[in-house]
Amino acid sequence: MDLEVSPLHKHRLAEIYKELHRIGSKESTFLSIESLLYETITIARQYGNDINENDFLRQLKLLEETDYKETQEKYRKSNQRELVIKRFMRQFKKLISDRYKYVTAP
Repeated sequence: MDLEVSPLHKHRLAEIYKELHRIGSKESTFLSIESLLYETITIARQYGNDINENDFLRQLKLLEETDYKETQEKYRKSNQRELVIKRFMRQFKKLISDRYKYVTAP
């Protein structure tokens, strides 16, 4: 089910998208990326906690269980982790931009 999102939340999602684009995928910025993921999940939960009814929340939870979990693994080199973070960010930004077509990079 596709739920209508308030203009305020659409605006905030656009800001999150732009922030992800701005901060990049370095290991040093990962805490900021995590914070934005959980803020996005919080926004999605305001439209219902049932993933069967809230497709956006379902997609975010799937992202959290797959690509995000992979970023939590231990790597020998930081560039290995940065590649995983980059893949996670790419999926996260794609999820937001696919959901809200008007969201574009700065």
